Amino acid sequence: MFSLPPARLRLSTSMREYFKVMTGLASSGYAEGPDVAALESELAERVKTTEAVAVPLARTGLYLIFKHLIPKGRKIIMSPYTVSEVVNMAICAGLEPVFADIDTATCNISPEAVDVMIDDDTGGVLVTHFYGLICEVERLGQICRERGIPMIEDAAQAFGAQIDGRPAGSFGDAAVFSFNLYKSLSSFLGGAIVTNNAALAEKVRIELAGYPIMPKRNFLQSVVSGLITDLATHPLIYGLLTYRVLRFGFLKNVDAINNRVKNDIAPVRRQQMPSSYLKRTSNLQAKLILPQLTEIEDRIIERINCARMYDAGLRDIEEISIPPFRDDGSHCYWYYPIQFSNRTNLVAMVMKDGCDIGPSYHRNCADMSCFQEFNQTCPAAAFAADAVVYLPTYPGYPHAAVRRNIMAIRRYFGRA
Repeated sequence: MFSLPPARLRLSTSMREYFKVMTGLASSGYAEGPDVAALESELAERVKTTEAVAVPLARTGLYLIFKHLIPKGRKIIMSPYTVSEVVNMAICAGLEPVFADIDTATCNISPEAVDVMIDDDTGGVLVTHFYGLICEVERLGQICRERGIPMIEDAAQAFGAQIDGRPAGSFGDAAVFSFNLYKSLSSFLGGAIVTNNAALAEKVRIELAGYPIMPKRNFLQSVVSGLITDLATHPLIYGLLTYRVLRFGFLKNVDAINNRVKNDIAPVRRQQMPSSYLKRTSNLQAKLILPQLTEIEDRIIERINCARMYDAGLRDIEEISIPPFRDDGSHCYWYYPIQFSNRTNLVAMVMKDGCDIGPSYHRNCADMSCFQEFNQTCPAAAFAADAVVYLPTYPGYPHAAVRRNIMAIRRYFGRA
């Protein structure tokens, strides 16, 4: 019998955040105040680095790290399985992106691929902890140290992940976190750099001091987007309207509907940083993140519990690739990503079965036309871009829905 599922995605925001936004926008404490310094101090303590610098966007943080850590004209090795703006931040900083393919099982950058890519012109390596899974960061760090080049962590999806008590973000020469709308901690817009390099942190702070505070208008646009998403994914509205629309759009291939849940729809190559990125974190953005820091562990436990169920229910299906299951904190399961060669058909059949899952819209930047001069053959990234399916894990996602997703996938493969 067809029944309506919970949303595949819900934001980590609550009425607490919206109340703070309304009071903060109306007060004199929006721009300046003590919360930015408090957030930086708390982040450095939690990530176990000596320095933390709040940035208005994670991509701005990457740009500033690239600009002040790696000389212009050098190469930066990175995963091709990412968003185009990560590549653009390297280009805007005067670097040449070089793509090293990913590991098929984890979607993280492959140490073997990185090792063979390093040459005399390499200025650094950017490693990404994709979907919340810490990559082979210790091995990659050793490779970088032996070659005398910095390693930078893109931990945008991995805040709170750790290996033997050592947090993601503390393994490299610098790292960036994201606190944007769809992350586990959200200030609607926001991010942070962490590092043990005091000289780098000082250069970043000096440059940020010359930027204007994030304008209220820009910030409010993201808040409104969050509010719309929260309303659209509210259980009552989602069941009666949103899910039906998304299901119709996917099954009938209606771009006007499907594009609403995609990212990187029309990637472009940038030569200069957009002025909207060159801002400074407002006090209100920091105020929104601070109380969430103590909640991240519980949120990760909920995600791991969903992942444990998916792992037990899907591991015997040979036709799909599932991520490694880890309950030691090294994977915080931003989603539970599975890979299947005919994902469109799989997602369609599961949605017809009354469940709500969706394809990943991350792209293989190594074959994008806008980055043509940097194009490389990366077969694992190309496959992932066409094969990854997101299974929901967010805090509050019902275990009954996890079981329904599992059973729908098993029915598709004749394993019910």
